[in-house]
Amino acid sequence: MTTSEKTQNDDHPLARLQVSIGTDIVTVLLTATLLVLPIEDGRFWPAAFVAFVPLLLRLWKRSYLSIYVLSFFSFFLYIFYVLQWVDSYGFHWRLTLVFMNAIIYAAGFLMAFYILRRYKSHFFATVFPTVLILIDFEQTLGFLGFPWPLLCHSQWLNLPLIQIASITGCWGVTFLILHVNEALAHLIAGGFKTKILPIAVLPVILIGASGLYGAISLARGLPETNIEVTVVQWDEATNVEWTETFTRRAIDGYTELVLDELVTDPQTPLTDEFRDVQRLIIWPETSVPDAVLNLNTMARIQGLSESLDATFLVGCMTWDPARNIEFEPESLFQPRERRVRYNSVVAFEPDRSVTPVYSKIHPVGFGEVIPMKNLITNWFPDYPWGDEDVVQGDGFFIADTEVGKIGSVICYESFFPQIARTLVRDGAEILELGSNTSWFGKTPASYQHARFDVFRAVENRIWFCRSATTGVSSVIDPQGQTVAETRMFEADAMTASIGLREVTTLYTRWGDWLPALCGIWFMFLILGAFVIRED
Repeated sequence: MTTSEKTQNDDHPLARLQVSIGTDIVTVLLTATLLVLPIEDGRFWPAAFVAFVPLLLRLWKRSYLSIYVLSFFSFFLYIFYVLQWVDSYGFHWRLTLVFMNAIIYAAGFLMAFYILRRYKSHFFATVFPTVLILIDFEQTLGFLGFPWPLLCHSQWLNLPLIQIASITGCWGVTFLILHVNEALAHLIAGGFKTKILPIAVLPVILIGASGLYGAISLARGLPETNIEVTVVQWDEATNVEWTETFTRRAIDGYTELVLDELVTDPQTPLTDEFRDVQRLIIWPETSVPDAVLNLNTMARIQGLSESLDATFLVGCMTWDPARNIEFEPESLFQPRERRVRYNSVVAFEPDRSVTPVYSKIHPVGFGEVIPMKNLITNWFPDYPWGDEDVVQGDGFFIADTEVGKIGSVICYESFFPQIARTLVRDGAEILELGSNTSWFGKTPASYQHARFDVFRAVENRIWFCRSATTGVSSVIDPQGQTVAETRMFEADAMTASIGLREVTTLYTRWGDWLPALCGIWFMFLILGAFVIRED
């Protein structure tokens, strides 16, 4: 370090801060709290734009070890709160998952500070957004991808800002959050001196442009709504052993909820006015496990679809993921020599036709499918593994139903932007989700899942209809507004007016172009940092 740099550092506003464990603890707690607030209550969305400022300032002149440790614990506490539902599988699994995620994010902080210190430049506050977007994006890739705690999720209620997701995907929202945080930290650390003030120009421009785009998008209004969708949830968990008694009770329960919602008097024939409306009825993931594996069950749902003149989408298990197959139903409870099960969505049309729509292509790792199963289940016999793996589906399909072309995502798949985008790119005019939320219990996870799905609607400008076994079920419009929502663990059916998708967004066309751009910029920065010589 040169004499001039040493003098400059001595004059730095942060140089005189006393390094103490107490201050470190307060900083970590403050950062974690500011990250959690908007997840807990979307009205606190501004907190995310300053959440990292205390941490960045605290780490400005610290060692790389301190950078890693403090950022690790900040993310650990944040993710620990968000993932409290994992306790259903065991508290040690929650700790393991949180630990793994915190390690990755702390490594991101370490790389960002390394780049900043090597170049001795702020690069207009783009370093932290670049690195952390790549980490968030990595969370959406592969079998073990886990995109639950994405930083953009804090803005689910900030409708004007998140409209840019139709261009950039959710990654643009993440960029803005981190860009503002880093710019503020640079400005404060630089004492708001004249030479550092230009760093404020870019975030002001980007936030202003995003807000203007959002305001224009919201002012345009919604497409025509000419379809009545009814989403149904039961109040009984389906994370139990599936028996013939259970499946009979399930179909009875869902049928009663639909009839109570749509039919005033079961003895009175339906009017022409009722039949003139296009109707879509959605039951959750595995709501009736043997819907197409038992002749009696299938006949009941076919009859219900015909009598209500409505298209039903039902979550169930199938032996074959193919579409338009000739069904040879057999009992779910009869032994088979080779039981290959798919977690599927099946369409029942008013003409009594039955079409397998989609089989889950991204099974939950260590939940629906267990790698190295014999070894792992022997190590952890108390884990609720289940007796059979779910087999991955063989592709994305669009259901061309009487109400329109429908793309289905199953439960956890809605966290992966690429899945919803692929369905819309391939022609889906409505997105529907069936989810088995029983596993979450009475934790905030069900609400988090519903809130985070607003990004799939905005990214693709499409109606997103969610049916969850024990809630939360909801209907989200193409602008990210939740127009109807149920409560948890209350048997309910609700109806909302929706329409077909009318536009194809830039994100739907181009996909994850922003993470790709960040990847290029990061490679340029990190390679350059390695070759820069010390003064």
